[in-house]
Amino acid sequence: MFSRTFRYSLGLVAVSGAITVSTIAFPGTADATELKLGTFVPPQHLTQRVMFGPMAKELAEKSGGDLTIKMFPSGQLGKGPVQQYKRVLENAADITFGIQSYSPTLFPRTMLVGTPHLWTAEEATKRLWNILDPHLKAEYSKVKVIALFTAPPNVVLSKSKKIRTMADMKGMKIRASGRDVSPLLKSWGGVPVVTPINQVYRSMDTGLIDLAFVPVAALIRPWNLHEQTAAIAVGMPNPVNPLFALMNKKVWDGLTKKQQEALDSVSGRALSLKGARAFDELDQKAIAFAKKSGKIDFHELSAAARADFQKGAAVQIEAQLSALEKSGDKDARKVYADLLK
Repeated sequence: MFSRTFRYSLGLVAVSGAITVSTIAFPGTADATELKLGTFVPPQHLTQRVMFGPMAKELAEKSGGDLTIKMFPSGQLGKGPVQQYKRVLENAADITFGIQSYSPTLFPRTMLVGTPHLWTAEEATKRLWNILDPHLKAEYSKVKVIALFTAPPNVVLSKSKKIRTMADMKGMKIRASGRDVSPLLKSWGGVPVVTPINQVYRSMDTGLIDLAFVPVAALIRPWNLHEQTAAIAVGMPNPVNPLFALMNKKVWDGLTKKQQEALDSVSGRALSLKGARAFDELDQKAIAFAKKSGKIDFHELSAAARADFQKGAAVQIEAQLSALEKSGDKDARKVYADLLK
């Protein structure tokens, strides 16, 4: 689904259509290739500002305008995060940004990075890339990987109740990013409610959920959950959400060798770590925001409370590995061991 053009979008500004700031023409590029990158997040989202916008600019510069990217944020090429993998396979967009946990059965080994630990996004992303070549290639055989990275670890945001121990979680309706994390939340006494991130605000506001299990950066823009949060609990071992930017395989195969080299030079591991580090930095800003607000109770779990939560985490890890083995993946524990190295 790529078109021919000699223009590219530079920078990031929220407009009604694609993201554009200025249009630059390169001499002799009348037959250049333009890729359509679709995301479900708004233009001001971190991935747009830190990853995809700069990537588009660098790609146009490195290719001399021969290969460019036009971005379509806010679900313009397909609403919501759930179907982003399907959309790239069907070429509704040439490149899509999405979340593996909405299709965990398609990425069972990738989801091992989401086992509950205390990893930063940067650390988890490094671990993910360390096992990509030896263990994950089959899960991405139908696409071209542009980026694989993770969001930071989650915290518990509460509409009203303060969470001090695992007992405080009992019976509470808590947002889960996907079915994969539901067993963990159940082991803590919660009632998981799978909710896309763009629906969490409304779900807290209407009482569909009592707690939100999300990265602390969701407190601030674009999700603004601080408006629904009275208390925060941090320090429990918990999953990080793996994220992807994937490209349609046929579109990739249709690029020239020089175009492929240009795209490889601005994507992959380096782009992924850039996004992960930015997520970690944003987390620290959100924590500072919460502490300074004077309106949100910020609590770090005690060692004793953390140990109780850890027991549930161990159960989740074993359940995930056992499920992989039962599905026929005899190397599941080897993959997990390599992930931990």
